[in-house]
Amino acid sequence: MKKSTQEKNKKILIFISNGLGEVEFIYPYLSLINTDNLDIRFLYLEKKIFQKASSDLLWSSLIKQNNFKTIFLNNNVDEITRTYFFEDIIKKFHIFIRLVWNILFTDILIIDYGQIRAKFCNVARFFAILLNKKIIAMPHTSNADYLFNINEIPSLEDRKKLGYNSSRDKEVCMSLDPYSYSYNYYFLNFKNQIFVGNPRRNKKFLEFVSSITHKNTNYILYCSFYANKKLYSLQSKENHFINMYKLVRKYYPNYKILVTLHPREKPADIKNIILKYNCENVEISKLNTMLLSKNAELTIGTITSAMYCPLYFGRNSINYWEEDEKYYSYVGHSHPLDYLEVKHAKNTHELEKLIQMHLNGESFNSKFFNPSHNKIRNIFNSSDGDV
Repeated sequence: MKKSTQEKNKKILIFISNGLGEVEFIYPYLSLINTDNLDIRFLYLEKKIFQKASSDLLWSSLIKQNNFKTIFLNNNVDEITRTYFFEDIIKKFHIFIRLVWNILFTDILIIDYGQIRAKFCNVARFFAILLNKKIIAMPHTSNADYLFNINEIPSLEDRKKLGYNSSRDKEVCMSLDPYSYSYNYYFLNFKNQIFVGNPRRNKKFLEFVSSITHKNTNYILYCSFYANKKLYSLQSKENHFINMYKLVRKYYPNYKILVTLHPREKPADIKNIILKYNCENVEISKLNTMLLSKNAELTIGTITSAMYCPLYFGRNSINYWEEDEKYYSYVGHSHPLDYLEVKHAKNTHELEKLIQMHLNGESFNSKFFNPSHNKIRNIFNSSDGDV
């Protein structure tokens, strides 16, 4: 049976409003499904988000492969100031008009479902509802869509504090994995969700990542995290980095340490620590963590979900964080590490022990990251089978 003209001409607008996190999910997802009969456009709030994605070896490869039409609300590289709602409209009126205009001529709007949305993302959502458009909320990364303890599902009162809005029943939440709990689905109280699969566990995507080469060899990968007052102070960041550095030098004296940064992290923070302690053979890499992790001898990370990346390739990874008691009070739920069966060092003694276990050939693999569950559902063309 031939597909209808309406289905062939389905117009999809993907609004990238917060940062690279959305790119990390949506481009891999689209690369795995049949998009031939879809009119897909990417609408970036800021041009600099697209420039960051284009300068990344992995994401730029996917961008070139898909070649979707790209539109910028703000053609300047400068970040749009997120002020109060009405001030945004007055100061950025031309951007506001372009946003509404693009929504008007689309069938489906895809937006980030992050807990705290960018102001213009809320504007997009409001007008999509007003114009009776279908709204699909996407993850902000393929690494962080898990509710870690079903007993910690918040009450309605707690959800209201987290940003609950009854109009969320107008959206469909894209959830990654039917065998886990979607953090955003429960915490933000969506009425409907649809399971699409996790691109990072899909064999085809992992093969694509593996096909991209880089020149680095014989290195330990350290995934860093940004400093903030409540969860991870700058002093704590320094202590964790130096403790890691000393142990890596003890067991891997000739290996380079490659450091990848969190998107919100200031590069100067790590650079200053390296200079202060005269750290040798340490390099801050601009390469994608997913690319680096597939060849790393060992990956160590602090808090960040980037340290999950090597687990998709069956390689060892350790989370090292000595202040995990802060996590619950900061985010309102327990840490995902136990649920995901990820190795977690709570002090330098435990970190050293795990490094020794790795040297002895012990595998830290978690069944949660096993690529055997690799089905990706095409939610736009229901007649297409899973891939």
